[in-house]
Amino acid sequence: MEIVFSVLFTAGFGFVLYKMGGFGRNYIVLELEDRFYEVNAHREAVIQELQKQNREVEAVSLRTLRIDGKEYILTEKTINESGVPVQRTILKPDIARD
Repeated sequence: MEIVFSVLFTAGFGFVLYKMGGFGRNYIVLELEDRFYEVNAHREAVIQELQKQNREVEAVSLRTLRIDGKEYILTEKTINESGVPVQRTILKPDIARD
């Protein structure tokens, strides 16, 4: 019984860490070279990076981008990689507008 509980706990904890890391179905995750403190500058850098990847991108609002015809919400998360803080850009599908 303890083994089953341990396996379920480990799987659940791994799933929570996976979602907190910004990974999910149809998410777009970017790690840009610079760190951005203003949303406008961050949004413009994301647009430039996605255009380099030959994606069709336009800004809909401050935190909403239309990428290849689908709308995404721009969020960011700071994570530690080997003790160094890294800003991860997470573009989540805007399911409210689908």
